[in-house]
Amino acid sequence: SAYDTVKQAELGLKYRAAGVTFNVTGFSARTGERNTQIVSGADGSATVLQIVRGYKAKGVELEAGVRHGPFSVTAGATYTDAKISSDAANAAIIGNTPRHQADFIYAVTPQVEFERVTVGVNVIGTTVSYAQDSNLLELPAYTLVNAFVQVRPIENVQLMLNVNNLFNKLALSDSEQGSIPATGVVLGRAYNGRTASATLRYTF
Repeated sequence: SAYDTVKQAELGLKYRAAGVTFNVTGFSARTGERNTQIVSGADGSATVLQIVRGYKAKGVELEAGVRHGPFSVTAGATYTDAKISSDAANAAIIGNTPRHQADFIYAVTPQVEFERVTVGVNVIGTTVSYAQDSNLLELPAYTLVNAFVQVRPIENVQLMLNVNNLFNKLALSDSEQGSIPATGVVLGRAYNGRTASATLRYTF
């Protein structure tokens, strides 16, 4: 119970050219987990669940970047096919997808950089995932857009404006329940709505 095991093999390719970077890595992994989880019963009582479980996963990771003059874009994406391969206490979940494990996650950041101003956006997203290992409740897919602008009016001074979740999208990160209860009410956690921050930086 003092440690978890990971056995993983990777094979990748890196490509570099003028203004272009491209990395692709394929992976295959087997993982063992020894853990505990506190679960709530229908009557509100708490029980400590012992987890002795194995996972297997395979997939592909991509990273890329392109720069041309003042314009640049960086991007990354991961495709993962993950399954629960063993469970000492609950054989019914063997073959299910682990909780919070989406098939596809991605991030893209295009920006334009001039002498005094940099403007860009950061787009992050994920496909659907399951709230719990029972695979009875899906967390919806989401895409969040964050925007930023940096202004350098004089040497050593930088003004920055960041807007996170620019379009004020609802994006759920977690759920306390593994399925819809009889009440129809699920306790979930969401990412922040639209937020903005401004920063003034002076270096000396």
